[in-house]
Amino acid sequence: QDMLGLFSALFSALGATLILFVHPIACRLLGSAPSDLSMVRASYLLPLAYFAALAALPTAATEAAALGGLPLLAAGACALPHFRALFSDSRPAQAQGEQMAVVAALESLPMLYATPLVSLAFERLLDAPRLI
Repeated sequence: QDMLGLFSALFSALGATLILFVHPIACRLLGSAPSDLSMVRASYLLPLAYFAALAALPTAATEAAALGGLPLLAAGACALPHFRALFSDSRPAQAQGEQMAVVAALESLPMLYATPLVSLAFERLLDAPRLI
């Protein structure tokens, strides 16, 4: 139980921190701002890398890797601002308010089920290291 609480707290803190700092760091490293679509793609590939690494590691290293690789899993949060930018760019100015309301409603759905699902997955990975 303590480990699940720690995992959830770290996941939330890392997600918020990554949203604040990944884009400015990427801009400095690349010399220009990456496109919104590139940021969305990278943000969703990194959690896949996290689960692939957990599946490939030996059983003894799973718990340490689950916590050590948490920034990869939390990187998915970086996509949210860029998703909004992509949605905003796809509509004329007079229709953006309505579209942003729909986007906000859709974004609330994963928040309802993501935390219990991630907690359950983490718990199962510790007890069944070859879940994937």
